[in-house]
Amino acid sequence: MTIKHYKVRAEIVRKTVDPFFNPKKHGTQIITYYNCFFGINNLIPKMMDVPIKPANPRDHENLPNKAVMRDIRDEYLNDQSMFHLKNSGITMNVKYVDEIGDNILNIAIDDDEEKRHGILNGGTTFTVLKNVIKELLEVDYDLPRNKYVKVELRVGLDPKLVPSTSEGLNTHASVTRASLLNLDNKFDFVQNVFKDLPYGNLISYRQYEDGEIDITRILQYMTVFNINFYKKDSDRHPIKAYTSKTTCVNSFIHKEKDYHSMTGILPDIMELVDEIRLQAYDCLSNKRSSKYVMTARNKKEFLLLTNNKVIGHDIADAILFPILGAFRSCLITDNEGLITWRKPFYEVVSVFQSVAPKMFRKIDRIYKEVGDVNQVAKLSSTWEAMYSILSEAIEKELRKAA
Repeated sequence: MTIKHYKVRAEIVRKTVDPFFNPKKHGTQIITYYNCFFGINNLIPKMMDVPIKPANPRDHENLPNKAVMRDIRDEYLNDQSMFHLKNSGITMNVKYVDEIGDNILNIAIDDDEEKRHGILNGGTTFTVLKNVIKELLEVDYDLPRNKYVKVELRVGLDPKLVPSTSEGLNTHASVTRASLLNLDNKFDFVQNVFKDLPYGNLISYRQYEDGEIDITRILQYMTVFNINFYKKDSDRHPIKAYTSKTTCVNSFIHKEKDYHSMTGILPDIMELVDEIRLQAYDCLSNKRSSKYVMTARNKKEFLLLTNNKVIGHDIADAILFPILGAFRSCLITDNEGLITWRKPFYEVVSVFQSVAPKMFRKIDRIYKEVGDVNQVAKLSSTWEAMYSILSEAIEKELRKAA
């Protein structure tokens, strides 16, 4: 554990105590606020290494909203002194603040991630200002004068309250629910599964974080395999896994135990996704003009994560998801409540490979009948057809082994 200290002079400081979290009303937890205005050129250069990640759900090194970033940058660089009037400011969660005198503050931040100290809100403002000031200093340009920013320093915030607090503060630009769940450590079990696998570092868990696949996509796949909800031989199919990412995230929130029960098969699920895509590449070689077969625009666009192969053509999700849903016929829930395979996984893959051409022919016929790619995956009959083909094949293999 390291405590970092930042001594910065504020233009204005006002200290207040929370109306509820105080000795009179709450007693056990006291939250103190330091509402300040800082000169940007005084604050940012002295706090370049202030953390964002432990307290904020976004990855601010990969911000996609170029317009917002440009507006912040332009407002700082122009010859007016209105930055603090137009910008909502920065909110930080800190360990303590010492008032040294003459408005000089000693701001202490614990770098232990469990304390969740850092920037709760205003990470975009902080990152843009940090980057532009670095650029100007590197070429010895003078920094714009009379630029100020509002900063609220919070002391005493319980780390457990940080995710919900950050969620509320970040409503000005929608933060994904999945990013907030990750901030609350809800996906630690998924990260533990993938951390030692070759493609583990290609999975993103935070909004704007670099990655080939994000956690929401993985939740879609897991929703498909939730046989505790989409039960074997039921007429209910996980169509929502294809049509709504939000539904999958909400499903995780309300059925978290079901998703934990898939921990053991999670790497297999990822392999099956790539196996379906690979089989499609072979089986649909004469269908590449179809609207459900996509052609790569660059050499790395269609990467198969689990084997690091790249394919030149890929299938639409409307084809992928119903076929993936068929593998529910190969699953059981064991005595410990864990979802696992009815046969060794390599045998499941082998059975699929034997019937893959039949499945793709059938789904191609469905597509030709409906004439709309998206509609293919919205039809319960598509899911039922895929399920029946693989189920029949797997039952046949089980009877042989009996």
